[in-house]
Amino acid sequence: MFKALIPFASKIIKDAVKKIPNDAVIGDRLIELCLTILAKAVKSTNTDVDDQLFAQVATAIRKREVKADDFVS
Repeated sequence: MFKALIPFASKIIKDAVKKIPNDAVIGDRLIELCLTILAKAVKSTNTDVDDQLFAQVATAIRKREVKADDFVS
């Protein structure tokens, strides 16, 4: 049953993301939220490789000089 709900949940999330205003503060909060979710997902696995990769990505994102808006059209 859970697999049947995934497309529906995906559509809801995509529609909600489209309605988020382009604001730097909101963008930074969304990035932190995504990093928090990814951290929990990575901790639930049995490998160290994804832990190391996540640590590098999180560090790079937090220290970035190029903003995400530079890539969004």
